Order: sequence, then C-alpha cells, then structure tokens
Amino acid sequence: MSVFSDALDRVGVVLKSQASETMTYKRGGDSASITVTPQGQRRNEINIGGVLLEEDLRHDFTLDAADLVLATVTTLPQRGDRITWGADNFEVVPIDDQTYTYVTSSKKRLRVHTRKIYVAPASGAVVGTAVVGTDVVA
Repeated sequence: MSVFSDALDRVGVVLKSQASETMTYKRGGDSASITVTPQGQRRNEINIGGVLLEEDLRHDFTLDAADLVLATVTTLPQRGDRITWGADNFEVVPIDDQTYTYVTSSKKRLRVHTRKIYVAPASGAVVGTAVVGTDVVA
C-alpha cells in the first residue's frame, strides 16, 4: 500500500468521525442506518439549442465499505438503492456505468454516486426529479 493511500485512509477515518452523519441506506425492503459523509453536489444541465431543459441534482457520499450491511450481508451499492438524509432522498445512479468508486486502493471507503429524487410520502414511489424550478410528476 502506498503512503498516499495510507494518508487517504487516515483522512477517511477523520471524516467519518468529524464530518459524517447517520443516514438510512435502503435496497428493496432492506435498510440500515450507516455513517455517511456528504461529498458535495453536481448539477448536470441538458442544453439543447441553447435551451436548458433539465437540471439534475447529483450528490456523492462516502462511506466505509464494511459498514454497508443489508440483511446481515456486506454488500456494494447498486443502481436504485436509496439514501435518506433528513427529509431528502437520493437514488444510487451510475456515472460511466459505475454506481461507486473506491476512494483508495485499499478499497476501505466507497464514493457512492446518487441523484436527488422526490418521493411520494405515502407510497414511497419516485414522483419527480429536479427540473428548472419545478417537479415533473410521473
């Protein structure tokens, strides 16, 4: 393991203890409370002919790979999994066909790629995504 990778692992320990929050990670009927570090957001704009059609709010989260345990099995993020952070919901989505990337070569921490979604309170169904100041209802 390289000195750089060791340093990143130590930074991950500090981030987990100082900048992380407990969030709910869900896959189907399984869920777990895990410690997750928000890593910022990106806005992807779809621009056709100079007209902004959509703005998709994406967030990345980092977490310890060993903490992602669903139904007593350690697992990796999959497309469609959800992270609930306070009142906000995020769905795991791939970037270049990858739903996550390893933060270091030790593979101890994952960076999970998500997008913000809007969920109907009663049914839990996704009813929209961020679109130029309004929601699109399915």
